[in-house]
Amino acid sequence: MRKLALTLGLFVSLAAQGARGDLSKLTKPYFAGTKPGAFAKYEQTTTDPKGKTSAVEMTVARLENEGQRIWMEIRIDPKAGSKQKGQTTRYLLNPAFQPEKNPLNFVNYIDRVISQEDGKKAAELPWEMLRPMMQGVLGMVDFGTDVTQKGPDTVDGRACDRFGLSGRYEIRILFITMKGTYESDLWLSDSVPFGRVKEVDVVKDEKGNVTKTVWKLIGSGSGYVSKITGPVEKSETPKLPFGN
Repeated sequence: MRKLALTLGLFVSLAAQGARGDLSKLTKPYFAGTKPGAFAKYEQTTTDPKGKTSAVEMTVARLENEGQRIWMEIRIDPKAGSKQKGQTTRYLLNPAFQPEKNPLNFVNYIDRVISQEDGKKAAELPWEMLRPMMQGVLGMVDFGTDVTQKGPDTVDGRACDRFGLSGRYEIRILFITMKGTYESDLWLSDSVPFGRVKEVDVVKDEKGNVTKTVWKLIGSGSGYVSKITGPVEKSETPKLPFGN
């Protein structure tokens, strides 16, 4: 049951990150600096509908290629108010992924996943077995995003272009369906890996509950090395509590 909860948590997190809109049509090459070894570190602060705030440091990195495929990695370090433990997750993407077009939508191209919680062994999720199952467990539909240009802006002295994203969402998790709207402001610059300097996401569910998440760039660079350590074990496919 715990493995199922962890897996669902992973997919919910991926779903949230996948809501970036169609940025591949932007004319400026904001993502050209996302080379192997490049990373961007953010302070991510979330305020839930009850006003409780938690924060983590999230590092997003591109690792060295494996043939024609690209490895991406997300490292999470908890901060004040967060109950999460430190965790590193590595994703192998299929050859269709083009990081210079939009590395923020990498979740749509996953072929393999390896995850390691601090203090525990690394494990590879049986992705080919999980993929069809999770399409039924977690499905995203009606995630049409409108992207609008809001003009030039400055964030902490860095020149950026500001974009607005908005739309409706519908997410199904097991027997639960969540619907609502979201509005995001995204500040992009071609001077940093992954292009994102700041992002503010406001999600409102159909009951009017509002969750706000703010991403703020606190560091970037090159030469990133994977934080996954030790041998990688194979993880069993979690079974649903109600059977197949």
